This record gives sequence, structure tokens and C-alpha cells, in this order.
Amino acid sequence: MKINNKYILKCIHEIIEEYHENGAKSNKNKTNIYLTKISMITPKFLKEKMLKPMYRLYLKHNTKTNPLEYKYSEIDLKWSLNFLEYSLTHEVNFNLDLFENDNDKKEIIKFIKNKLYMALRGQLFTYNLFTEDDLTYFKKYDDFFRKNIKFKNANYTDINYNNKKYTLASSNVGISSFYHNYGLDIIPKKVISNIAHKNILDCGAFVGDSALIFEKLKPKKIYSFEPDTKNYLKLIETIKLNNLNPLITPIKKGLGDKNKNVYLENALDSSYIKKNNLKTKDSEKIEITTIDNFIQDNVGLIKMDIEGYELEAIKGAEKTIKKNRPVLLICLYHTGKDFFEIPKLINKWNLNYTYRFLNLYKIHPTNERVLIAYPN
Repeated sequence: MKINNKYILKCIHEIIEEYHENGAKSNKNKTNIYLTKISMITPKFLKEKMLKPMYRLYLKHNTKTNPLEYKYSEIDLKWSLNFLEYSLTHEVNFNLDLFENDNDKKEIIKFIKNKLYMALRGQLFTYNLFTEDDLTYFKKYDDFFRKNIKFKNANYTDINYNNKKYTLASSNVGISSFYHNYGLDIIPKKVISNIAHKNILDCGAFVGDSALIFEKLKPKKIYSFEPDTKNYLKLIETIKLNNLNPLITPIKKGLGDKNKNVYLENALDSSYIKKNNLKTKDSEKIEITTIDNFIQDNVGLIKMDIEGYELEAIKGAEKTIKKNRPVLLICLYHTGKDFFEIPKLINKWNLNYTYRFLNLYKIHPTNERVLIAYPN
């Protein structure tokens, strides 16, 4: 099955029909005022059938808070609008048949629909976005945190993981790392064992949470790339607190497809490289390098969560990936470009990988969706 422009428009049509059947009758659904931002790229039939009436309804009606309503952030909206824009302005083609696991296929389809929901509809409800199984994770995550996570204060957290106690120099504890083990559990044991004594590249290391879980893989070295100054300092502290120097080496650089200097917009766990590359009061100039320039030998695993710059970093790692065929853990949930182009590019290299698509944060509609690729 191919997910292409025709499929995207079909999904949008379904949202339109749902809106007219439910929202328009009750006059209770409201939509994003930000829809005006995408009006220039929207087909005429969408403007007439959806954007204009939904925008008028947004201005006319206020609804009371509903316990089933799902509130999402400005960052969620930003990435969802990016996904919609890319889908409408590029010839997209996502090969669902790359993924043999049926549940992965369902997660991909749900992810696409949730992106479109969040871009087009301001007021959303849990039944729009989650399955019954997803909703059970509210309790599962809560139980896990009560049992294994102890927040000492705003800056430090004790974590029980893999029968060891770690200290994280932050109160921002990643569910994808410590509960879902970053998807490593679905990878065959033989493949996992081959990572031992090889180098791991942790791209978008944040404060060191993912580096902590990679320790158990017994690598030769973990290179943790984190260009955000505040996060980099916390990363260094996490390494010291857990006596993991020199196993984990922090590197204050970003990764891309060529060496250059760019501006990074600082946003805690969501810092991103600015498209216009202009300095603002919340940005800092950082150095970008490529994986191919940094290392090309003995690489066993590459993890990337770099806020929409994953495709560029993959292109800058082509030689390393082709030579080593490492396990890849690549976030696909930020931009439309990453989602549609990264699996296609890696598959084009004919590396005989198995592909998985995992939801590593069940109680968020779109975040922490990760492409896992490992050699057969």
C-alpha cells in the first residue's frame, strides 16, 4: 500500500465529513485560528468546504472545557502544520509495505490521521486520537513512575532502570527511554549482541537519558551530540553523576549534511535549527558537522532525535551507514519531510534492513514515533 497525495486528501475528506456531520450540527467544534497560515497552499475545495466555515465557527462559538478534550501545545501545532504543508506541496509516497508488522502499519496510519487532525481541528477529543489500548498507558506510565522514578527536586531525578540506580540532571524523564527502552526490546537478541564493543552515536542527547540506557549494550564508546548549551551542561553533569566518563563522550555540536554554522532556537527539550538562520534573543550559534566527517568505522547503533533535522543528518551519514549497517533509531514525527523521505532514502541504499515503526509515547497523538531499522 502506498501512502501518497491521494491518500492524504482522502484522509482530509474524512475529517471534512466528520466535521459537517458532528461539529457543524452542534456548533461546538472550534478550529485553529492558524488555519489562515496555510490558506495559500490549500486546494480551493478545502478552503470552501472546510477552512472558511470552520474558521467562522471558531470566531463565533466558545465551548466549555470537556473532560474528554485533548489539549495540545504550540510545538505540537507547529509540527502538525508542517506535516500538512509538506503533504500538500510535495509529491509524497510512503511505502507501507516496507513494514511487515501489522501493528506498525496501524500506528503509521493513526499517526498520519492524528497529524492532520491536529493541523485542521482546534478542539480534539481523546476518542479522535487514541485507541482503547493507548488509554491504558495513562495508568501504566503512572505506575512505572511511582515505582521507579524519584524526583529529588527540579534539577535531579533518581531512576531505577535495568536493576541499576541512575541519577539524571533534570526532572524531564523520557518515557521513550526508561519505559519503552527506546524500542530496543523488539530487535533480535543476535542483532543487539553485535552492538557490543562498537561505537554508539546518540544524536540529540538532551541531558543524557538515552545515553544511560545504551550503557547496558556494552559499547566501546557512546558519543553524545548535544548543541544546546544548557542541555549540554546537564549532559556533562549526568555523565559525572553516574561515573560514566570516559564511556560517554559529550560533543557540543549539531549534525547535518555538511559542515557549517547555524542558529539554534533554544527550547529546552525541543531546541531546533532555524530555517531562516537568523539570530533571535532565544537562539545561539552552533557548529554543525556530519557523521561521515566524525567517524566511519565500528559504528553499531545510531539514534537520532534532532527536532526536524534528521533527514539532513542521515544524508551526512551515508558512508557510515552503508559501511557499518548499524541499528538505526530515527525519530520520524517532527516534519513531513522526515516522515516521507527518510525511510525511502534508507531503503534506496539496499542494505537489507528490517523496518519497524514504534509508538514510544502512547498518550501523545504524534510524538516519539520512531523508525527502527536493523540488519537482517
